[in-house]
Amino acid sequence: MAKTMLEAAGGLALFLFGIALMTGGLRDWTSERLPRLLRRATAGRGRGLVVGTMLGALVQRSAGTMLTVGFVHAGLMTLAQSLPLLLGLNIGTTLAIQLIAFRVTDYAGLPLAVGALLFLTGGGTRRRSLGVVLLGLGIIFFGLATMSAPMRPHHEALGRWLSRFDGATASGFAAGALAALAITAIIQSSCAVIGLVLALVSAGVIVRFEQAYPLLIGAHIGPCFTALLGCLGARREAKRVAAAQLLFNLFGGAVGLAAAPLFYRFIGWTSGDLARQIAHANTIKMILSAMLIWPFLPALVGLLRRLLPLGEDDAEAPSCLDEALLACPEDALCAVIGELRRALALCVRSHRLSHEIMLENRPAALRRIENNENAADGLKRAIRDYLARLTRRYLSRRQALLLQFLDRITCNMERIHDHITVIVELSIHRYRTPEACYYVDDLDRLFDLHEDMGVILEELERSLDATATDFKGGAQRVLAAVNVFLERSAETQRVFSDKIGRHVYPSISGLFFHEYIFTFDRMARHAQIIAQAEIEPDFRIKRSKLGRIEPPAPAFEAPPRVRVPDYLEGRYRRRRQSGLPERKEGPS
Repeated sequence: MAKTMLEAAGGLALFLFGIALMTGGLRDWTSERLPRLLRRATAGRGRGLVVGTMLGALVQRSAGTMLTVGFVHAGLMTLAQSLPLLLGLNIGTTLAIQLIAFRVTDYAGLPLAVGALLFLTGGGTRRRSLGVVLLGLGIIFFGLATMSAPMRPHHEALGRWLSRFDGATASGFAAGALAALAITAIIQSSCAVIGLVLALVSAGVIVRFEQAYPLLIGAHIGPCFTALLGCLGARREAKRVAAAQLLFNLFGGAVGLAAAPLFYRFIGWTSGDLARQIAHANTIKMILSAMLIWPFLPALVGLLRRLLPLGEDDAEAPSCLDEALLACPEDALCAVIGELRRALALCVRSHRLSHEIMLENRPAALRRIENNENAADGLKRAIRDYLARLTRRYLSRRQALLLQFLDRITCNMERIHDHITVIVELSIHRYRTPEACYYVDDLDRLFDLHEDMGVILEELERSLDATATDFKGGAQRVLAAVNVFLERSAETQRVFSDKIGRHVYPSISGLFFHEYIFTFDRMARHAQIIAQAEIEPDFRIKRSKLGRIEPPAPAFEAPPRVRVPDYLEGRYRRRRQSGLPERKEGPS
């Protein structure tokens, strides 16, 4: 029996790994379109439901919920806009179970073979990501077969043990639902628990729908705790999203409990195969729950705000990236500047939190910085996607150049937040190194640099005021502050290097100190690049063009692609004719 349990546990591990692999591959395969897909969910409740269903089928509910929490934390989506998306995620997740319920375990080798071929020959392309998806799918099927096979010889004994979870009785229903909830809360995957149920069906352990149904109900509540834990450092509005997902699934469990007699009586009409019946019941229950709660979504927003009252972090301004503004390029560019200011405000807040972490480990601050980092990444993708769509409109010379400046600022803004994360990771590493402890005067110098960097970030945030008539004044203040900062950091580095040379500190202390200063300098350089973009003559908003609708961009006939050998030969010839020295180009 011990061998059977080990083999079944191995099959479950393969199943879980397959789900993680497939989900990660799908996320990479759709990474370029994912932010746009989530943005479309804000257009209306119906579209949010459709997008959520697609997302649930692609990346599964837990990952989709965390993406939604991140979007709300970044201000790219409101609580009301997220609720239809969450309902769709619940429905979409059941589609994966529909696929697994088909008896395809005998054909697990096919997706494994095709997936391995695409993975090995795909390089860094989307084809490689598709290969990962197929590999994950094949491993899911293989894990399902591995779970089922060792249990078949013991199906009678296992069946007697599982009889206590029979949904035909109230006590059995409660025991089955609670057992599934506990297991799902541990492994954080409703698909894996339902997959285990399907494996028990395949092994002949579960032979009646009433035995499987309570497990189905409990399996959908456990994963909600992932979102609750993941949003601990998020804004209050984002925490309400995780609470909404929990409420949705508790409500779904209540609907499933109330509808149990109907399912027991009529589910056989949907299919003669027990595995298909389980998959159909799972989907029907989710759709029924969504239909019942749909009319009450506005009231649910009010309930969630009463359960989690307003906090200081709810003062976050909503996203400026309004789809309707794309028809008016000047307004859209103005909106991007406003969004960049929101993104820099995240950097300012994270930098302040890192001040605490440089002295001691603060888990709450760490979680908040991590959530802000994810939000900054989401803002970068959303802004760049918005700018790319803006290029479909006719842009004047100044607008086209301003668009490039804004793209440059977006990338540098996100890099500043990356460096804040480096400061945090460096500090955590320093806690574990007893030799990397500094005397008060050197610690003061380090904190002076940190505070000076905070002043630069605050000036940078203020300089990106979309309502201002001139960006140059604020940018010049940033550049002046950066020059002073770089002089001060060089002097601080010189003083500390002298102490290292005199063996006041061990060499390991110098490594940490140098890395702090180097990271601060890189943040200052990125701020300098942003300010230099702001002082460009074309970095300005023309108020007279606000509200002006522009036609689509004129059609562009792209030149034909060059043949690489012909192009390189012609390039060598042109360089020789120009009197330039020849250089070896291309692969050696």
